[in-house]
Amino acid sequence: MQAVKTGFVIRNKYSNEVEYEYRGRKYFVEYPNGMDYCCVSPKLQHENKQAEIDRRIEEEKKPLQPIYTETCDYALDMFFKMLDE
Repeated sequence: MQAVKTGFVIRNKYSNEVEYEYRGRKYFVEYPNGMDYCCVSPKLQHENKQAEIDRRIEEEKKPLQPIYTETCDYALDMFFKMLDE
């Protein structure tokens, strides 16, 4: 899937930040205005941002496992433990 420019640009003195949309998520890539400003290459920025978006989407797909202390079994165990004391 390709990232698409949204048309939103933040213009700064040394660089411009262009907004892109990838898999329904938005992110910015910084482009230098001249040779006197150094930043990570736009290609690498795209790769890093898209990998992060992919990772987050995969995390959201995973079903949430209840924490044992938030289950009924835990509450019952604590209740019966309290009765035994």
